[in-house]
Amino acid sequence: PLAGDHLGMKVDISGDVGIATAAHFDSGSGKAYLFDVTTGEQRHRLVPPTSIPDSYYGHGCAIDGNLAVVGHPGEDKAYLYDVSTGDEIGVLENPDWRGTGQNIYFGECLAVSGDTVVAGAFGTKEFYVFDVSDVVAGTGPAVWLGDPDPIHRNDFAFAYDSVAISGTTMVAGAYGTQPNWKGGAWVYDLSPLVAGTGPAVERELDPDYTPADNEQLFFGLSVDIEGDTAIVGAPGTGDRDGSFGNAGMVYLYDVSDASTPAKLSSFVADDIAADHGFGQWVGISGETAIVGGAPNPVLAVPGEAYLFDVSDPETPVQFQKITSDFPVSNDGFGRPVAIDGNVALI
Repeated sequence: PLAGDHLGMKVDISGDVGIATAAHFDSGSGKAYLFDVTTGEQRHRLVPPTSIPDSYYGHGCAIDGNLAVVGHPGEDKAYLYDVSTGDEIGVLENPDWRGTGQNIYFGECLAVSGDTVVAGAFGTKEFYVFDVSDVVAGTGPAVWLGDPDPIHRNDFAFAYDSVAISGTTMVAGAYGTQPNWKGGAWVYDLSPLVAGTGPAVERELDPDYTPADNEQLFFGLSVDIEGDTAIVGAPGTGDRDGSFGNAGMVYLYDVSDASTPAKLSSFVADDIAADHGFGQWVGISGETAIVGGAPNPVLAVPGEAYLFDVSDPETPVQFQKITSDFPVSNDGFGRPVAIDGNVALI
């Protein structure tokens, strides 16, 4: 990697394999790496079929088991890879169901669970759900589920990590939801889509928080899900008239029944401080949650990440704060984060 490549712009992890992208490599043509998280050794280098400046291959990525997906929003595509070999095995493309032929930045945001891939399109504020089982088996192309009815909200923006999926439950965030950038997040039961019996069932996640005047919560900027538990970041939360403006807060929800999600808890860092942006990135695996912060650049301090024991999701307990081995002001450490089992990527 070279200066300006932005290696680590997006990361994800599954088992002993991690994926990290460098979307600004080669004037924005982009690339990605698969590596062994136990040794740190590179397994495969992934590149787009054609290098196109400012097309930002790697702006989105996700991995689950032996399937990895990398977005190429400038080309309205997302590529599927066999993790063990690094070979490309399929391509997801902008369905263009409106017939406009316009670029919609398909693949800007991605999630994968088993044979289901979710791809976000920034230009149309939509999520597309695909069954890729035939691609993985080598017997056919991906199937767009829900054609011609993508999951849509006017406020979906796909910044950061605003979608996640576990089994047939998906959670998506829209940090720009009005009024005043309060944000929003929704949980979806995708089982009707997967079964071909109807559309996804949508329910909104309630932060149960009343913003102060002019307070921008950015609720839903980053989301993740593990089994029946969803985690949502709100890095703008905090009283702008007090000492903890933009300190940030994170929420946990029980989504075992996606039709009736329930808030479990909300929590902050032990060293809560103004303008630290706690919750800009979140992840959860088993009984551990990881939260990244992005301090306001005017503070000129290094980034940070926190680990929480969520074995009792109603009372999360912070047990470690992590900083870079080579901390530098505004180093971006903690942007992004991912976790699987006992291994976290920062």
